[in-house]
Amino acid sequence: MTIITLSEETLLHQLMQQGAIVITPNKRLSNQLLTDFFSQSTEAVVDKPVCLPYSSFLHHLYKKLIHNKPFINHPIVLTPIQEYALWRKVLIQDDTFSEGLLQEIQSAWSTCRQWQIAIDHADFSKTPQTQQFRRWQEQFQELLTKHYAITQDQLVNYILKHLDVIPVRPLIWVCFNEFTPEQKALQEALLARSSKQYHFERFKESQSTLHYPAKDEQDEEEQMLAWVKSRLDAGDKRIGIVDPALQTQSQRLKRLIQRRIPNVPFNISLGEPLTNHPLVAHALHWIQLTLNQLSNETARLLLLSPYLRGSKSEFLKRAEYLQNNKLLKESVISFELFLNSLREDLPLLFESLTDIEPYPKNATPREWIDYFKRRLIKFGFPGEYSLNSACYQYLQRLEGIFEEFLQLTAVTDYLSEADALACLLRLARTTIFQIKQPTSSVQVLGLLEASGCRFDSVWVCGVNDQTLPQKTRLSAFIPIELQRRLNMPKSLPEKELKLAVATLNQLRNGSKHSVFSYACLLGDTPALPSPLIRELPLYEPTRIVRESIIKRVLREEIYSLPLLSNELFSGGTAVLGNQAKCPFRAFAAHRLHAKASQSITAGPDASERGQMLHKIMEKIWQRFGNQKTLLTLSSEALETEIEKVIEETVGRYTEFRFISFPSFLKQIEHHRLKTLIQACLDWEKERPAFAVKAIEQTYTIELAGIPLTLRVDRLDQVGPHTWVIDYKTTLPTNKPWNSDRPEEPQMLLYALLDDQINTLLFLQLKAGKLSLSGLSAEHTDLSGIKSLKSDQSWHEMRGVWREQLSLLAEEFREGYCPPKPTRASICQQCDFPNLCRAELQPL
Repeated sequence: MTIITLSEETLLHQLMQQGAIVITPNKRLSNQLLTDFFSQSTEAVVDKPVCLPYSSFLHHLYKKLIHNKPFINHPIVLTPIQEYALWRKVLIQDDTFSEGLLQEIQSAWSTCRQWQIAIDHADFSKTPQTQQFRRWQEQFQELLTKHYAITQDQLVNYILKHLDVIPVRPLIWVCFNEFTPEQKALQEALLARSSKQYHFERFKESQSTLHYPAKDEQDEEEQMLAWVKSRLDAGDKRIGIVDPALQTQSQRLKRLIQRRIPNVPFNISLGEPLTNHPLVAHALHWIQLTLNQLSNETARLLLLSPYLRGSKSEFLKRAEYLQNNKLLKESVISFELFLNSLREDLPLLFESLTDIEPYPKNATPREWIDYFKRRLIKFGFPGEYSLNSACYQYLQRLEGIFEEFLQLTAVTDYLSEADALACLLRLARTTIFQIKQPTSSVQVLGLLEASGCRFDSVWVCGVNDQTLPQKTRLSAFIPIELQRRLNMPKSLPEKELKLAVATLNQLRNGSKHSVFSYACLLGDTPALPSPLIRELPLYEPTRIVRESIIKRVLREEIYSLPLLSNELFSGGTAVLGNQAKCPFRAFAAHRLHAKASQSITAGPDASERGQMLHKIMEKIWQRFGNQKTLLTLSSEALETEIEKVIEETVGRYTEFRFISFPSFLKQIEHHRLKTLIQACLDWEKERPAFAVKAIEQTYTIELAGIPLTLRVDRLDQVGPHTWVIDYKTTLPTNKPWNSDRPEEPQMLLYALLDDQINTLLFLQLKAGKLSLSGLSAEHTDLSGIKSLKSDQSWHEMRGVWREQLSLLAEEFREGYCPPKPTRASICQQCDFPNLCRAELQPL
């Protein structure tokens, strides 16, 4: 007796109605065959045929075996998570363990069972990798024996031993491109028991099979969607879009279809790992949360997540924390520091993170599930927002994997924390889930899933020489000669070619109209067609007619949004500085209160280093007060004072940067600051006699009705006059006293405070050197300070500066805010490119 080949669908349906069992390569094909069967049936009531994917068929036979031999102690058939747990127990002892290694080993084990290769096969002794794999197989088999269990890949061998007690029914193998040695052994054993078997394959030639060489990906997409429209207009009820790269392109393809053919219902037949949905990913993040340190990413996620207690009611406060809290400059954050920083402003988040129950070293699977659930409850998961249908389905499936986790009880009494978390993550990552969707005429599928399915018409995109045939990929753990000799998966180019031919034939024969396309250009890279479609007739591209010609519309933007009478704006001198650099920058920073997100730095960033320097100089001159005191100190006493002040100041930054600012970096920073301060004080000794008049003093000045707050670094009394000193880590390129629109206006504003001020001085402390840049009403011998020209007076200059600054203040008050930077480099240093979108402005 042999397997009979079928190609007529009516015969297939007759056999199904007579009780034959249908076996398919995948679940989708099983569902479609059932749908087709019921749609052609004329009976009011009909029995549902048995139509199963191959793996489900094996379990069907196993259940029949248990039912017919109930008094035999049958082995446990391990679920995927149980098998994973046992493999992890074997491999975790090896120094090379990784999740990737475990996945490769499981795949190799499965292939060996399907190809009926014994664990002790002689070829496994040929290389170190195959020898190690044999040892791992032996250890794994010992665990299986201990638990009296078999894997799903060992199910056929067990069934074959007891096949005599399983009722024999006709079998129909539908659209299998090839059969593994394991499947062939099952077929032969069933044939020996006089079981009728059929192989159904569609051989009906399609009415048209074409290929289309698109110019690029955009052209391919446009033609494909235009073709879909035409097939819908022709009355097709089942249209397939097949993309070999659907796993990575599904979201882009979804957006494309929604945008180009918005009124056409479609569904994408692609389940995704459960972890791809934010609700599940966040829940797993909370379950894995460590209670000593947080990564910066985790801290931000705690503040941003909508799936926590207080996510809605504390939304604005959490956003403010994200924007301003210095802890978020750290790559790794102390959990205790983070928790304490939440106490005042974020009480709900503080409550969620307080007194979290720690995990034990070991616990039973049931206890672990209780720990995981209690933690999610403690966090207020899934949050305050109402869940839509999709989120609710994902939540239900998450609860389902908690129940599946309990299957581990059959293979282990206790799990360590690491093993429990690894098993839960594995379960979530390997659980493929798709939300329920209504049926529609347009189906988007992957290549393997579409194989064997029937369509009225199908378009297969991306059929280039890199897609079909697929490349070979040999396993490192199965002897290479053995893989090739036994024609194992992805071992030989000719095998992949044969499979590719079979796949394309199934797609052609399963539809009346089929188009195979590829893009000649993938980005900037030329691409060639698959050799399997080169000889097909060419598809005549559809002329793409745009709905309307885009017209240029002249729209005048006045960029005028005057300040409201009760409007509050932020910033002091920076208001005028930003208005000078770019009016929109001033608008965004000071009226919209926009800020750049805090960036992670290793140790204090440039801003914090500048703050440290300012604080040190403030403390030093609070102690010394004048040059005379400085000169009376011995070098040893001066060094002691400097050391003391630096230690006090730098120490404050280790409170929240204790990880990124360890002691050795602190010592380096200490030395850097000491060098800078000593260089500065050496210069101070050479100056004309002075007394410090004010340090970090705050003043208020009004220009054009705009009140501005100034903070002066230092005012020195030098004889009858006053000098203004501003510490800088970098001297401004454009000196404010030489600019029509001063970008560093603070110095000029200081000059307007007091008639006695006659010298403006930038003091740069950088790389152990001191540099000066200043302007004075009178001549001075100090290098870097220029005096006024003979035809200029300080009084006149102050008038000019007041006029310039008043103009900037008036612009800000009147709401003048076009995105007009004074030079291109301003945009490169701006935090608001997404707000102004200057690159989109008309030329």
